[in-house]
Amino acid sequence: LKAELLASVNLYHMVYIFGERSADNNWNRIFLLRPILEYQPSETFRLFQSFEVLANYVDYDFEDINVTTRSFVFRKFAMTDSLRLKVLPHTWLLLDYRLQLEENGQLYWDAWSERIISTRTNQWIHGYWRYEPRPGIEINAGYTIYKRDEWRHNTDALGVTRIERAARYISQGPILRVNYFPKRSLHVFVDATRYKVSVTNQEDYYINNIEFGFRWFF
Repeated sequence: LKAELLASVNLYHMVYIFGERSADNNWNRIFLLRPILEYQPSETFRLFQSFEVLANYVDYDFEDINVTTRSFVFRKFAMTDSLRLKVLPHTWLLLDYRLQLEENGQLYWDAWSERIISTRTNQWIHGYWRYEPRPGIEINAGYTIYKRDEWRHNTDALGVTRIERAARYISQGPILRVNYFPKRSLHVFVDATRYKVSVTNQEDYYINNIEFGFRWFF
């Protein structure tokens, strides 16, 4: 059992020396918190989980009333779950899921408030069977799904916020990956994928990709 906690704060103040650019002086503040948990009671089972909260605030020293969106905020929450299970002497089952929630908004730093402009939900699902016929050879066959939903937050003349779906993107298809390690310093791999892509207001299309490469460590 292993637990890890990562926390970071990045404060960056951009100040222009010349007065004619002083309107662009701004603070960029980034806050990150990421706890990680890994549980492996035996060689046949491994569970990995991580959570992440990130907030990025960009605040201009001098606000311009003629600019609608000046200072802004970007926030993200992410969750990752990964499971590895040995089902047969040379066969592994691998499952991965990732959820990512994002929002962009107009920032009012002095009042510590925001007006949300857009939100997004991203999801990744991967499932693989890994077969190792002998040491140095890995064959991974599986299926992957990626889905992204986007919404706009519009405010009418009465100040009522209405949420409208802006777009949906879905990519899914089979994956085949072969790894070959003839020796510790050499890694040869072949990736083959076929994705079906569905986008709002567009016809479905396919992306076929074959990649071959090697890594040599010396």
